[in-house]
Amino acid sequence: MPSQNYQSERFVEAKRYPSTDVQAPFSLAILVISMIVYFMKLDSNIVMMETLFLSSSAFIVFLIIGFPQVLIFRKIVKSFENGENNFVLKDGFSSLINTLSIFFLVLVIIGPFILSSFISPAEWFGSVLGIIIGFSLYQLLFPIYVKRWEKNKCLQLEYYEIWAYNVDNKKVVFESGVREKTALS
Repeated sequence: MPSQNYQSERFVEAKRYPSTDVQAPFSLAILVISMIVYFMKLDSNIVMMETLFLSSSAFIVFLIIGFPQVLIFRKIVKSFENGENNFVLKDGFSSLINTLSIFFLVLVIIGPFILSSFISPAEWFGSVLGIIIGFSLYQLLFPIYVKRWEKNKCLQLEYYEIWAYNVDNKKVVFESGVREKTALS
């Protein structure tokens, strides 16, 4: 029901969950290019150090970004198994994901500059490529994980938002979540 603080019309936006179909091939391309660059620049004298920094930073980034998403997806799965046809994302989940996304962005942009003054160029190179590879692996593997679940359950998920414009003509989101895609969506 419309309030005097909002315009009368509400909108619903829906998009593929957890990502678009373009993300997986793009992430795979970035992953392959990163690995090619790594193997082309691999120095046989310090291969263990480069590999240690690459694998450590890839694993850390994969966990930082992927673990919260997997936890949220498990809650989504549980709600669907309990017979619900949508899962409303709570503000706590959204703020956690947004905080981690900002942290990752800062890590990617500022991290290499900070690291360059503390570690050798080979370690720095391995760390930067590890960050890229970890993020690409997450963007590649999580959608595959979700699609496999969807295939087993014979359904397709989509992310949705219900929103309206307020009197200042700014978008205000009332509800966001994940639901089963229907023929109308």
